[in-house]
Amino acid sequence: MKKTTSFLFVILAFLFCLHPTVFGDQIAGYSGAVTITVPATRTESGVTTNASATTPIYKIISAGVSGEPVFSGFISSVGSNTITFENSTDGDGNVFNPFVTGAFKSTVKVPILTAVLSGNRVDSITIDEAGAGFNDTCSTGNAQLIDIDYPQADDNQSTYTATVSGGKITGLTPTNKGSGYATAPSVTVVGGPHFVRLTEKGSPDVGRYFLITDNTANQLTLDVSKLATKSKSNPTGETLAKVLQTDYSVEIVPAATVGGILGNSKASAEANGFSTGLISSSDFVYLWNASEFRYDPHFFLGSDVGTYKAGWYNVNNIGAGHATDQILYPDESFIVANRTSNDIELTIEGAVGTTNQKMYLPAYPQQALMNNPFGADVILGEIIPADYMGTEVYDFRPSASDGNTTNADTIFFLSGSSWNEYYYKGGVNDAVTEVATASAKAGTHGSDNGIGDADVEFVSGTVSALASCDSTGGTSGDHNTSEYTKVSLSGVGPAGADDWNGFSITFSEISGRSVSDTYDTGNSAQYELDVNGSDVSVGSGIMIYSNLNGAHEVVDSASGYVIVKVKRDVNFDSGKGDKKWALGSVGAGYNTTAKAYFIGGNDNPGATDAIATVTVDSGGSITGFDFTGTGNSHGSKYTEAPQVIITGGGWRLIGGADAPEDDQVLSSDEGIIVVRKHPTGILTYVEAINPVQK
Repeated sequence: MKKTTSFLFVILAFLFCLHPTVFGDQIAGYSGAVTITVPATRTESGVTTNASATTPIYKIISAGVSGEPVFSGFISSVGSNTITFENSTDGDGNVFNPFVTGAFKSTVKVPILTAVLSGNRVDSITIDEAGAGFNDTCSTGNAQLIDIDYPQADDNQSTYTATVSGGKITGLTPTNKGSGYATAPSVTVVGGPHFVRLTEKGSPDVGRYFLITDNTANQLTLDVSKLATKSKSNPTGETLAKVLQTDYSVEIVPAATVGGILGNSKASAEANGFSTGLISSSDFVYLWNASEFRYDPHFFLGSDVGTYKAGWYNVNNIGAGHATDQILYPDESFIVANRTSNDIELTIEGAVGTTNQKMYLPAYPQQALMNNPFGADVILGEIIPADYMGTEVYDFRPSASDGNTTNADTIFFLSGSSWNEYYYKGGVNDAVTEVATASAKAGTHGSDNGIGDADVEFVSGTVSALASCDSTGGTSGDHNTSEYTKVSLSGVGPAGADDWNGFSITFSEISGRSVSDTYDTGNSAQYELDVNGSDVSVGSGIMIYSNLNGAHEVVDSASGYVIVKVKRDVNFDSGKGDKKWALGSVGAGYNTTAKAYFIGGNDNPGATDAIATVTVDSGGSITGFDFTGTGNSHGSKYTEAPQVIITGGGWRLIGGADAPEDDQVLSSDEGIIVVRKHPTGILTYVEAINPVQK
């Protein structure tokens, strides 16, 4: 697995308007909660640089989507720019709305609130900033608006309601002061800018997001300006109803804002290490200017100056007012320039996704500085898979077959202070219609645990039965005594007892009647559960999807079945839907230049990576892997199962040799620039492959 090597051959002049010689020092993404440092001193190639206004130290940071979801649910109807949800009703017939009207308006300025303790209780909440833009109807005693952290030593959480007047929070009233607080909890307002994110598994658009511009008690109005004119999944053009379909699952997540990430007051900005004040004495943050297609520097004005209140301002357009509440989109990055003597430290929170992620390709002739969306290392071949190459307006455009890259779309990787530019070579698997996938187990080839033919599979089929069992396949009547499930397979199943042990097998669409924990010993049968959670006889339970759906390690296998460590939760129903299993997919449209890379599983001293050329049949489906050809290797020290990534083999380094660069690594703390160079390119989306998908 290669890392981008260092020689500086391109400057970022096309990104900046004020400082055409700005170079990126590092790019940072995030996984969970991380602290990202932009140091005041940097040593590179033996040369030490101290940050100053003339020699800033730069870092490119990904904001992503901040915070945990505040709502998850299923869409009940879709309009041209709206989605609606059902209200809920309790046992007494009381109807509850999912939202506070107007709370998610994108123009709302979020208040800053501070809890004050008396003993171990939240005695009061002070209003540091009252915010703006709320609907006054939010003040009807609705506790949904105020969220107070749980106490450290109790489960008696404090709750408050808000009074809103003139669009601002003017008062906070306790409904329960709680107990068990050792330190003052954070107080947040469930309001202000938020995104809707699609979470429906199986949707080609999973991971897409839309900014909420306004909301009623059960309806969200969305910004649909980022719908693609055309895309691979919607070649006739996108509408909201094609992307966010009825009954699809979505979640609402807080949008990252400039103030929320960088500091929304002088005290919080300086606590992050930013030097505030006037332009000449402040650190800069470069934010994307969507109307001018450029990055503009911003500074934090430390004190009120005339009509200008303290806060973040655009150096190029101070008259535009505060940028503190500017929204940072999930796929955007921003550049921090340390121009003073303090280290800058930012803590960014977010969760690593477990599904593939839609990433947008900008329209010609634009470029986009994009974050690594996964918080984990990915390779170039995963970011834009082979089936997104081609000559359609929504494709990533390869070079001409003769190698002419004039109109080829390109990607820049940043490593240290060096940028390398890559293109996809025309004629090299640029007509793939379905991406091939495979599963591998720990290496058994040779004496050094390399990957061989027996260690990788790409077959699939259907599931025919489920049974509770022990770890070796012994079945048990009472499923409560078992943590394992024996899954019977139809199609090309495992041929021997050890063939599939250690592989990761993926199940989908497995459903059946919900199994109770109660066992009917008289009839040797497991009771089922009805919609109310009550025990009912076999055949009368509610139909549900099984927890078996997803990827699981095979702990044992024999002819016709595998065993996985998942407790059976359904009585299998073979008549509804396709019950599928897969170790991979043969794909379609490949030629013999496709490559397979085996990533991870060999993080041991002296280990080498396995690389194979993919063999294909006359129809372009994969048939196997060649580990011995030129540039290939069985690798070594695979003591755990690696991830298998099958790429087209067409990525090339501009200025480099005519050799595959598909395995160039984009680290979890790096980012990319995507440049649309072909005149027909439109704004569209590609599905980047998640290295940690489940």
